[in-house]
Amino acid sequence: MAYTGRKFLPDEARELGFINKVFDSLEDLEQGSLALAQEIASKSPLITRVIKKQINYARDHSVRESLDYHAAWNSSLISGQDMEAAMKAFMEKSQANYDDLEPTTFVLGKRRVSPLKILALQGLKAF
Repeated sequence: MAYTGRKFLPDEARELGFINKVFDSLEDLEQGSLALAQEIASKSPLITRVIKKQINYARDHSVRESLDYHAAWNSSLISGQDMEAAMKAFMEKSQANYDDLEPTTFVLGKRRVSPLKILALQGLKAF
C-alpha cells in the first residue's frame, strides 16, 4: 500500500491491523472511547506510565536496545505495590485498588488543599 497509495475502507483497515475497531456512529465512537478510557484508568497508573515510556523509547531505538530497556523496566516493577494489588484482586476475583501517582490534594497544616489552591496562596498563577 505504501507503494501504490491504494485507498481502502474501514473494515479492510481493521482486518489489516491499521485500526482496532470500526464504529457505526459518532455516538458509538464516543461511548467506545469512554469505555476504553475507563478500562485504561482502572489499571495501575505506574504500569500505564511505564508502558507509555516503553512505547516512546522503542519508536526511536533499535529492537535490541528496546528489549533491554523493557527488560530493565519490567524487572523493576515485579515486586511493587501495584503487583501485589493486582495479584490480590486476581485471587479474589475483584477490582484492584491502586495508589495515585500524583496526589490531587496536599496536607497544608491540618487542611487538605488542592495544588491550585496552594499556588493561589503563594500568589502564583497556574497555566
